[in-house]
Amino acid sequence: MTHPARRGAARLNVIWFIAALVFGFIGIALAVASNKDTTAAKETARQAVVEKDAEVGRREAIQQWQRDTSEFLGWYDRDAASAETNLATAQESFGNTRTALGIDEGVDTVEGLFSAVVPAYRARGERITELESQIASLQNELTQKSAAQSTLSSEKDTIIADLNSQLNDLRQQSESRQATLESELATVRASLGNAEGRITELRNEMDDQARAHDAELAAKTVRLQEMGNKLAFLREPEQADGRVLEVDEALNLAWIDLGKQDRLFRGMRFRIVDGRPGRDGQFKSMAEVTRVENDMAEVRLYDQRDRFDPPVSGDVIYNPLYDPQGLRNAVMLGRFSGTYNQQELRALLSE
Repeated sequence: MTHPARRGAARLNVIWFIAALVFGFIGIALAVASNKDTTAAKETARQAVVEKDAEVGRREAIQQWQRDTSEFLGWYDRDAASAETNLATAQESFGNTRTALGIDEGVDTVEGLFSAVVPAYRARGERITELESQIASLQNELTQKSAAQSTLSSEKDTIIADLNSQLNDLRQQSESRQATLESELATVRASLGNAEGRITELRNEMDDQARAHDAELAAKTVRLQEMGNKLAFLREPEQADGRVLEVDEALNLAWIDLGKQDRLFRGMRFRIVDGRPGRDGQFKSMAEVTRVENDMAEVRLYDQRDRFDPPVSGDVIYNPLYDPQGLRNAVMLGRFSGTYNQQELRALLSE
């Protein structure tokens, strides 16, 4: 049995024990909670570090991509620490390139520009190839014409030399014959004082031969003059022979202002050149006469230089061998002892 005075002390001890237990459990609970908060805070901090590292890596990757892109595109300051394309400079250069290549203004991206440049470059290459072919053809034609002109000049010199040689031979023969006749005449005069008939006959023979010589000499002179007239184009500047009246591109035909009255005939060929002011003399095409009328003719077009620049009305035509107004000469040979004498025949021919 407990002493009444100690009964309250026992309860107090129990209460303090219980309070101590409670405080102990509370401390333990607080320690556990604090440990959990610390672990969570550490995990949050670790996750933040991971996210920060990932963000730094992503920013470095973006910066590296920007640097690689700028170095590929260009238009950046080479002296700067990092490559960064100047957008304004790039856009200005893009516009200048598009204008220089003739690309439509609707193309506003580098991708579109590249897509348009390839066919434009191919088309320009094809055009260059076509022009080179035309240049080679024109050079070949020029070489052929130069060779033909050289041949004509050589033939002219040969003919002139031959005619001069023949003329000298005739002169020598005439002088020799005249000397012979004069010698014979002197002999006859010395031996026969009354041989007037023979002398008259010899004189007549000399006159006939002299006239024949003069006639032949005149013929040779006329031939030399005609040859000089025909070859006058070698030393005189070339002039237009006519103009194009109409052109039919579908039939590849044209009409020119020359005809029979201009001594034109089928098969003659002309060069067609540009007749517009400022473009005089630019070759366009060749033309061959296919049908001739009195004051005009039909021609076939071929060897056109540029299909985008065909012959048109008003263009001019050239042929260095064509001469619609060449001189004509007549030569009289004979003794003129018939119904008409020399003077009368000359008057008839002049009429």
